[in-house]
Amino acid sequence: MTLAYDRAGAGPALILLHGLGHRRQGWDAVRGRLTPHRDVISVDLPGHGESPPLRVGGRQAVEVIAAQVAALLSELGLSRPHLAGNSLGGTVALALAAQGRAASVTALSPAGFPGHDYEFYYDRVLFTLVRLTARGIGPLVPALSASVAGRALLYGAMVTRPGRITPEQARGDVAGFAAAGEAMRAVFAGSMRFTAPVPDDVPVTIAWGTSDRVLPASNVRVARRQLPRARFVPLPGCGHVPMTDDPDLVARIVLAGSGTATLFPVVSLPASGRGEKRDSQIAPGWSLGHRSGMFLGASRSSADAYIRDLMVARVSPALPACAAARSTAVARTASSPAVRSTIPAARASWPP
Repeated sequence: MTLAYDRAGAGPALILLHGLGHRRQGWDAVRGRLTPHRDVISVDLPGHGESPPLRVGGRQAVEVIAAQVAALLSELGLSRPHLAGNSLGGTVALALAAQGRAASVTALSPAGFPGHDYEFYYDRVLFTLVRLTARGIGPLVPALSASVAGRALLYGAMVTRPGRITPEQARGDVAGFAAAGEAMRAVFAGSMRFTAPVPDDVPVTIAWGTSDRVLPASNVRVARRQLPRARFVPLPGCGHVPMTDDPDLVARIVLAGSGTATLFPVVSLPASGRGEKRDSQIAPGWSLGHRSGMFLGASRSSADAYIRDLMVARVSPALPACAAARSTAVARTASSPAVRSTIPAARASWPP
Protein backbone atom coordinates (compact mmCIF):
# COMPACT_ATOMS: atom_id res chain seq x y z
CA MET A 1 0.00 0.00 0.00
CA THR A 2 1.40 3.37 -1.00
CA LEU A 3 0.29 6.33 1.07
CA ALA A 4 -0.28 9.70 -0.58
CA TYR A 5 2.47 12.24 0.11
CA ASP A 6 4.07 15.48 -1.10
CA ARG A 7 7.83 15.99 -1.17
CA ALA A 8 9.87 19.16 -1.48
CA GLY A 9 13.02 20.79 -0.14
CA ALA A 10 16.60 19.79 0.52
CA GLY A 11 18.50 18.56 3.54
CA PRO A 12 17.87 15.83 6.11
CA ALA A 13 14.58 13.99 5.55
CA LEU A 14 11.68 15.20 7.70
CA ILE A 15 8.32 13.39 7.72
CA LEU A 16 5.21 15.41 8.64
CA LEU A 17 2.21 13.51 10.04
CA HIS A 18 -1.21 15.10 10.59
CA GLY A 19 -3.84 14.41 13.22
CA LEU A 20 -7.04 12.37 13.30
CA GLY A 21 -9.50 13.49 10.62
CA HIS A 22 -7.02 15.92 9.11
CA ARG A 23 -4.87 15.62 5.96
CA ARG A 24 -1.33 16.38 4.82
CA GLN A 25 -2.32 19.88 3.66
CA GLY A 26 -2.72 20.78 7.32
CA TRP A 27 1.06 21.35 7.31
CA ASP A 28 1.04 23.69 4.31
CA ALA A 29 1.39 26.85 6.38
CA VAL A 30 4.63 25.47 7.86
CA ARG A 31 6.16 23.58 4.92
CA GLY A 32 7.55 26.63 3.14
CA ARG A 33 9.50 27.52 6.27
CA LEU A 34 10.94 24.01 6.49
CA THR A 35 11.86 23.19 2.88
CA PRO A 36 14.96 25.46 2.72
CA HIS A 37 16.45 23.33 5.52
CA ARG A 38 14.85 19.88 5.22
CA ASP A 39 13.73 17.34 2.63
CA VAL A 40 10.08 17.59 3.70
CA ILE A 41 7.65 14.73 3.10
CA SER A 42 4.07 15.37 4.26
CA VAL A 43 1.95 12.23 4.38
CA ASP A 44 -1.76 11.40 4.36
CA LEU A 45 -2.25 8.76 7.04
CA PRO A 46 -4.21 5.61 6.10
CA GLY A 47 -7.93 6.36 5.87
CA HIS A 48 -7.29 10.08 5.46
CA GLY A 49 -6.97 12.45 2.54
CA GLU A 50 -5.92 10.68 -0.64
CA SER A 51 -4.45 7.59 1.03
CA PRO A 52 -6.12 4.16 0.85
CA PRO A 53 -8.63 3.18 3.56
CA LEU A 54 -7.45 2.05 6.98
CA ARG A 55 -7.94 -1.70 7.47
CA VAL A 56 -7.01 -2.79 11.00
CA GLY A 57 -7.98 -6.47 10.83
CA GLY A 58 -8.42 -6.74 14.59
CA ARG A 59 -5.16 -4.94 15.41
CA GLN A 60 -4.76 -1.62 17.18
CA ALA A 61 -5.27 1.25 14.74
CA VAL A 62 -2.17 3.17 15.85
CA GLU A 63 -0.07 0.03 15.38
CA VAL A 64 -1.41 -0.47 11.85
CA ILE A 65 -0.95 3.19 10.92
CA ALA A 66 2.63 3.17 12.21
CA ALA A 67 3.37 0.00 10.24
CA GLN A 68 2.05 1.53 7.03
CA VAL A 69 4.04 4.73 7.53
CA ALA A 70 7.11 2.57 8.21
CA ALA A 71 6.45 0.75 4.94
CA LEU A 72 6.37 4.10 3.13
CA LEU A 73 9.69 5.05 4.71
CA SER A 74 11.17 1.82 3.41
CA GLU A 75 9.77 2.51 -0.07
CA LEU A 76 11.47 5.90 0.01
CA GLY A 77 14.75 4.41 1.21
CA LEU A 78 14.58 6.19 4.57
CA SER A 79 15.67 4.13 7.56
CA ARG A 80 15.57 6.79 10.30
CA PRO A 81 14.26 10.17 9.16
CA HIS A 82 13.24 12.98 11.45
CA LEU A 83 9.54 12.82 12.34
CA ALA A 84 7.09 15.56 13.30
CA GLY A 85 3.43 14.93 14.03
CA ASN A 86 0.35 16.61 15.41
CA SER A 87 -2.14 14.82 17.68
CA LEU A 88 -2.54 11.27 16.30
CA GLY A 89 0.43 11.99 14.02
CA GLY A 90 2.53 12.74 17.09
CA THR A 91 1.57 9.39 18.61
CA VAL A 92 2.45 7.59 15.38
CA ALA A 93 5.81 9.39 15.29
CA LEU A 94 6.55 8.27 18.86
CA ALA A 95 5.51 4.71 18.01
CA LEU A 96 7.94 4.71 15.07
CA ALA A 97 10.68 6.07 17.32
CA ALA A 98 10.06 3.20 19.74
CA GLN A 99 10.61 0.84 16.79
CA GLY A 100 13.93 2.46 15.91
CA ARG A 101 12.63 4.26 12.80
CA ALA A 102 13.21 7.88 13.86
CA ALA A 103 16.26 10.11 14.13
CA SER A 104 14.21 12.54 16.22
CA VAL A 105 10.57 13.25 17.07
CA THR A 106 8.78 16.57 17.42
CA ALA A 107 5.22 15.96 18.61
CA LEU A 108 2.65 18.76 18.75
CA SER A 109 -0.07 18.01 21.32
CA PRO A 110 0.34 14.25 20.81
CA ALA A 111 -2.55 11.93 21.62
CA GLY A 112 -1.98 8.94 23.86
CA PHE A 113 -1.45 10.59 27.25
CA PRO A 114 -4.93 11.00 28.82
CA GLY A 115 -4.88 12.20 32.38
CA HIS A 116 -8.28 10.64 33.07
CA ASP A 117 -10.31 7.89 31.43
CA TYR A 118 -13.19 10.24 30.68
CA GLU A 119 -10.96 12.29 28.36
CA PHE A 120 -10.89 9.43 25.87
CA TYR A 121 -14.70 9.37 25.73
CA TYR A 122 -14.85 13.15 25.54
CA ASP A 123 -12.58 13.13 22.50
CA ARG A 124 -14.58 10.34 20.87
CA VAL A 125 -17.82 12.29 21.30
CA LEU A 126 -16.18 15.53 20.15
CA PHE A 127 -14.72 14.02 16.98
CA THR A 128 -17.95 12.17 16.21
CA LEU A 129 -19.98 15.35 16.52
CA VAL A 130 -17.53 17.30 14.38
CA ARG A 131 -17.56 14.59 11.71
CA LEU A 132 -21.35 14.37 11.64
CA THR A 133 -21.58 18.15 11.48
CA ALA A 134 -19.08 18.23 8.62
CA ARG A 135 -21.19 15.71 6.72
CA GLY A 136 -24.44 17.53 7.42
CA ILE A 137 -23.41 21.06 6.49
CA GLY A 138 -21.79 20.22 3.17
CA PRO A 139 -23.89 22.67 1.12
CA LEU A 140 -23.13 25.48 3.60
CA VAL A 141 -19.34 25.02 3.69
CA PRO A 142 -18.52 27.33 0.75
CA ALA A 143 -20.39 30.21 2.38
CA LEU A 144 -19.05 29.51 5.89
CA SER A 145 -15.46 29.16 4.71
CA ALA A 146 -15.59 32.51 2.92
CA SER A 147 -15.61 34.53 6.16
CA VAL A 148 -13.47 34.52 9.28
CA ALA A 149 -16.59 34.17 11.42
CA GLY A 150 -17.65 31.15 9.39
CA ARG A 151 -14.22 29.55 9.69
CA ALA A 152 -14.34 30.16 13.44
CA LEU A 153 -17.52 28.05 13.53
CA LEU A 154 -15.91 25.34 11.44
CA TYR A 155 -12.67 25.17 13.45
CA GLY A 156 -13.84 26.34 16.87
CA ALA A 157 -12.49 23.41 18.85
CA MET A 158 -9.24 23.00 16.95
CA VAL A 159 -7.56 26.37 16.37
CA THR A 160 -7.41 29.80 17.97
CA ARG A 161 -6.76 31.88 14.85
CA PRO A 162 -9.23 30.74 12.17
CA GLY A 163 -8.53 33.88 10.15
CA ARG A 164 -5.17 32.41 9.17
CA ILE A 165 -6.84 29.47 7.42
CA THR A 166 -7.67 30.07 3.77
CA PRO A 167 -11.19 29.39 2.45
CA GLU A 168 -9.76 26.74 0.12
CA GLN A 169 -8.06 24.94 2.98
CA ALA A 170 -11.23 25.12 5.08
CA ARG A 171 -13.31 23.52 2.34
CA GLY A 172 -10.79 20.73 1.88
CA ASP A 173 -10.44 20.12 5.62
CA VAL A 174 -14.19 19.83 6.15
CA ALA A 175 -14.51 17.40 3.24
CA GLY A 176 -11.57 15.38 4.54
CA PHE A 177 -12.95 15.26 8.06
CA ALA A 178 -16.33 14.08 6.81
CA ALA A 179 -14.71 11.30 4.77
CA ALA A 180 -12.46 9.99 7.56
CA GLY A 181 -15.23 8.35 9.59
CA GLU A 182 -13.99 4.78 9.15
CA ALA A 183 -10.49 5.69 10.34
CA MET A 184 -11.89 7.61 13.32
CA ARG A 185 -14.03 4.68 14.41
CA ALA A 186 -11.04 2.34 14.13
CA VAL A 187 -8.83 4.63 16.20
CA PHE A 188 -11.39 5.11 18.96
CA ALA A 189 -12.19 1.38 19.02
CA GLY A 190 -8.71 0.63 20.32
CA SER A 191 -6.34 1.91 22.97
CA MET A 192 -4.87 5.38 22.56
CA ARG A 193 -2.43 5.22 25.46
CA PHE A 194 1.22 5.49 24.50
CA THR A 195 3.41 3.41 26.81
CA ALA A 196 6.26 2.17 24.61
CA PRO A 197 9.81 3.18 25.62
CA VAL A 198 11.60 5.54 23.25
CA PRO A 199 15.35 4.90 22.91
CA ASP A 200 17.53 7.37 24.77
CA ASP A 201 19.42 8.28 21.60
CA VAL A 202 16.25 9.64 19.93
CA PRO A 203 15.71 13.31 20.85
CA VAL A 204 12.03 13.96 21.59
CA THR A 205 10.46 17.41 21.71
CA ILE A 206 6.87 17.79 22.95
CA ALA A 207 5.19 21.10 22.14
CA TRP A 208 1.71 21.87 23.47
CA GLY A 209 -0.69 24.68 22.65
CA THR A 210 -1.52 26.66 25.77
CA SER A 211 -5.09 27.05 24.44
CA ASP A 212 -5.59 23.41 23.44
CA ARG A 213 -9.28 22.59 23.96
CA VAL A 214 -9.06 19.01 22.70
CA LEU A 215 -6.29 17.49 24.84
CA PRO A 216 -6.24 19.29 28.21
CA ALA A 217 -3.31 20.16 30.41
CA SER A 218 -3.48 16.91 32.37
CA ASN A 219 -2.07 15.21 29.28
CA VAL A 220 1.18 17.18 29.70
CA ARG A 221 1.70 15.69 33.15
CA VAL A 222 1.20 12.16 31.87
CA ALA A 223 3.49 12.78 28.89
CA ARG A 224 6.25 14.03 31.20
CA ARG A 225 6.01 10.88 33.32
CA GLN A 226 6.04 8.62 30.27
CA LEU A 227 8.78 10.53 28.42
CA PRO A 228 11.12 11.75 31.18
CA ARG A 229 13.92 12.62 28.75
CA ALA A 230 11.75 14.62 26.37
CA ARG A 231 12.04 18.39 25.92
CA PHE A 232 8.77 20.24 26.64
CA VAL A 233 7.92 23.63 25.20
CA PRO A 234 4.60 25.53 25.13
CA LEU A 235 3.03 27.07 22.05
CA PRO A 236 1.67 30.34 23.46
CA GLY A 237 -1.87 31.11 22.34
CA CYS A 238 -2.08 28.07 20.05
CA GLY A 239 -4.85 25.51 19.91
CA HIS A 240 -4.79 21.77 19.30
CA VAL A 241 -3.78 22.18 15.64
CA PRO A 242 -1.08 24.87 15.92
CA MET A 243 0.32 24.82 12.38
CA THR A 244 -1.89 27.69 11.20
CA ASP A 245 -2.15 29.40 14.59
CA ASP A 246 1.58 30.18 14.61
CA PRO A 247 3.40 28.64 11.63
CA ASP A 248 6.63 30.54 12.29
CA LEU A 249 6.94 29.30 15.87
CA VAL A 250 5.97 25.75 14.90
CA ALA A 251 8.58 25.74 12.13
CA ARG A 252 11.26 26.99 14.51
CA ILE A 253 10.47 24.26 17.01
CA VAL A 254 10.38 21.53 14.34
CA LEU A 255 13.73 22.68 12.94
CA ALA A 256 15.27 22.84 16.40
CA GLY A 257 13.77 19.48 17.35
CA SER A 258 15.18 17.81 14.24
CA GLY A 259 18.70 19.15 14.84
CA THR A 260 21.54 17.49 16.68
CA ALA A 261 22.10 19.52 19.84
CA THR A 262 20.14 19.52 23.09
CA LEU A 263 17.21 21.90 22.82
CA PHE A 264 16.84 22.71 26.51
CA PRO A 265 19.22 22.33 29.45
CA VAL A 266 18.36 19.45 31.75
CA VAL A 267 16.94 20.28 35.17
CA SER A 268 16.20 17.66 37.79
CA LEU A 269 12.60 17.69 38.98
CA PRO A 270 10.74 15.42 41.42
CA ALA A 271 8.88 12.64 39.62
CA SER A 272 6.74 11.45 42.51
CA GLY A 273 5.90 12.18 46.09
CA ARG A 274 8.46 9.61 47.19
CA GLY A 275 11.37 11.84 46.31
CA GLU A 276 12.39 10.11 43.08
CA LYS A 277 14.11 12.26 40.47
CA ARG A 278 13.77 12.34 36.72
CA ASP A 279 15.60 14.37 34.14
CA SER A 280 13.18 16.79 32.54
CA GLN A 281 13.83 19.53 30.05
CA ILE A 282 11.65 22.61 30.22
CA ALA A 283 11.99 25.83 28.29
CA PRO A 284 13.42 28.54 30.57
CA GLY A 285 10.83 31.14 31.50
CA TRP A 286 8.00 28.61 31.71
CA SER A 287 6.79 26.55 34.64
CA LEU A 288 4.20 23.87 35.15
CA GLY A 289 1.08 25.03 36.96
CA HIS A 290 0.32 23.29 40.25
CA ARG A 291 -3.27 22.39 39.40
CA SER A 292 -3.30 22.20 35.63
CA GLY A 293 0.23 21.05 34.84
CA MET A 294 0.17 23.46 31.88
CA PHE A 295 2.86 26.00 31.13
CA LEU A 296 2.52 29.35 32.83
CA GLY A 297 3.98 32.71 31.89
CA ALA A 298 4.48 31.68 28.28
CA SER A 299 5.00 34.47 25.78
CA ARG A 300 5.69 34.47 22.07
CA SER A 301 8.63 36.87 22.43
CA SER A 302 10.40 34.66 24.97
CA ALA A 303 9.78 31.61 22.79
CA ASP A 304 11.24 33.37 19.76
CA ALA A 305 14.31 34.62 21.61
CA TYR A 306 15.09 31.26 23.15
CA ILE A 307 14.62 29.23 19.99
CA ARG A 308 16.68 31.76 18.01
CA ASP A 309 19.58 31.34 20.42
CA LEU A 310 19.39 27.56 20.28
CA MET A 311 19.06 27.49 16.50
CA VAL A 312 22.34 29.41 16.25
CA ALA A 313 23.94 26.95 18.65
CA ARG A 314 22.68 23.97 16.64
CA VAL A 315 24.36 24.83 13.32
CA SER A 316 27.40 22.62 13.89
CA PRO A 317 28.56 21.68 17.39
CA ALA A 318 31.80 20.38 15.85
CA LEU A 319 32.96 23.86 14.85
CA PRO A 320 34.67 25.84 17.62
CA ALA A 321 32.77 29.03 16.80
CA CYS A 322 29.44 27.22 16.92
CA ALA A 323 30.43 25.35 20.05
CA ALA A 324 31.19 28.71 21.65
CA ALA A 325 27.84 30.05 20.47
CA ARG A 326 26.11 27.07 22.01
CA SER A 327 27.93 27.61 25.32
CA THR A 328 26.98 31.28 25.24
CA ALA A 329 23.33 30.43 24.56
CA VAL A 330 23.19 27.93 27.42
CA ALA A 331 25.04 30.31 29.75
CA ARG A 332 22.68 33.14 28.83
CA THR A 333 19.59 31.09 29.60
CA ALA A 334 21.04 29.50 32.72
CA SER A 335 22.00 32.89 34.20
CA SER A 336 18.79 34.69 33.30
CA PRO A 337 16.38 35.70 36.10
CA ALA A 338 13.63 33.78 34.29
CA VAL A 339 15.54 30.51 34.61
CA ARG A 340 16.55 31.12 38.21
CA SER A 341 12.94 31.85 39.14
CA THR A 342 11.41 29.08 37.03
CA ILE A 343 13.43 26.07 38.13
CA PRO A 344 12.62 26.38 41.87
CA ALA A 345 8.97 27.01 41.00
CA ALA A 346 8.87 23.97 38.75
CA ARG A 347 10.51 21.84 41.42
CA ALA A 348 7.91 22.99 43.93
CA SER A 349 4.96 22.35 41.62
CA TRP A 350 5.90 18.96 40.17
CA PRO A 351 4.16 16.62 40.47
CA PRO A 352 0.88 18.62 40.41
